[in-house]
Amino acid sequence: MKFAGSLLFVMLLLGNFLKAQDITKANSYPEQVGEIVFNPKTDKANFELCDNGWTYEYYGPGTTYKGGAKALKSYLLTHYRYKPAYKNITGYVTIRFLVSCKAQTDRFRVFQLDDNYQKTNFDAGFITHLTTLCKSLDKWVAGSFNGKPVNTYYYINFKMLNGRIKEITP
Repeated sequence: MKFAGSLLFVMLLLGNFLKAQDITKANSYPEQVGEIVFNPKTDKANFELCDNGWTYEYYGPGTTYKGGAKALKSYLLTHYRYKPAYKNITGYVTIRFLVSCKAQTDRFRVFQLDDNYQKTNFDAGFITHLTTLCKSLDKWVAGSFNGKPVNTYYYINFKMLNGRIKEITP
């Protein structure tokens, strides 16, 4: 009986020690998975977020583009300019960014995959062109939670085939 009590005591101590280590590890991770942290080299210093920067995923609060996905796709397809230098670009580009509670955008981040789903780096001019197009979208409708406008993450996926947009998924 004495042994069982000692064993229980040691297990409780060990459990508390491991729990403290987990808390320390957790404090070194971002607030959310996929959090977009401010980068002074690429982001606007005057971009303001509400609610101490708390940011939701777009699908919960209902962030959208005026006219919906159809209007967003139409704008991007109309303004995209193919160049022969893009002819070897086949794969996927995801542009992720923040839409503030004031329906303004910033903190654009780009993720690129080739057609075998391997990380890659496409032509810099092409990436700049797509990012500039996404930055020029100016008819955002901020999402809301309990009737209050909120900040949200948003992303646009481009499926590219030989430098041409094959599909857009907002």
